[in-house]
Amino acid sequence: MNSMRAGFSLLELLVALVVSVFVLSTTATVFTTQFRGAQRTLRSLEGDRAAGLAWSILSAELRGTRGVLDYRIGPGDSVRTRAFRGSAWLCPGDPVHPLRVTFQGDRSPNAAKDSVLALTDVGDWVAFNLTRVGPLEVCPSTGGLVRRWTLSGSNEPLLYLRLFESGTYSVGRGALRYRAGRGGRQPVTAERFDTAVSLMGAGSLPNLGIATSLPVAGHEFGPATVGGRRVAWPRRDVP
Repeated sequence: MNSMRAGFSLLELLVALVVSVFVLSTTATVFTTQFRGAQRTLRSLEGDRAAGLAWSILSAELRGTRGVLDYRIGPGDSVRTRAFRGSAWLCPGDPVHPLRVTFQGDRSPNAAKDSVLALTDVGDWVAFNLTRVGPLEVCPSTGGLVRRWTLSGSNEPLLYLRLFESGTYSVGRGALRYRAGRGGRQPVTAERFDTAVSLMGAGSLPNLGIATSLPVAGHEFGPATVGGRRVAWPRRDVP
């Protein structure tokens, strides 16, 4: 019986090497394809999430506003708006100034940055600065908890108050950003937007309000094109 040959010939080693290189190359190609696919999916999800958050914020801030009075388009890629944060009802029988009010809203009033849009007893809406918010006390006529609000220049009977802060929304460095008053622009979404396209590129539509466009930018694993959405908020006759 012939014994088996020990070792491999040079030809066999070359064949094994070629096969190994082919397998490794195929594996690397598959891995790269899967990696790029995962990155493309992730970036797409990030873009969708950023767009969804941006539309949620903008629609909540702008749907209850009126053009010229409550928002202004521009300059550039920005929209300046009164961002309403809540409403207040007066303690019955209170004097004109200061006011004791019951407040309901998204957050507590902040005299450092908030203002008030007030409905007067003759039906006019007048804006005042909120200069001071007092501690909790009891409204004598209702027994409910109220706070004293001091308004600058308030010298007429008021019926109803809306708390707001003045702010600006814009797209900068790929993110939707918000600037309260004269502060810096703070990002409110991930940096997934095409900053070459103006946030307010669609402008204002007659009798409809604001039409906005927020294209999601392309990326290194996807086509160099953008997709966007547009939405219009109807103007209201009253704030």
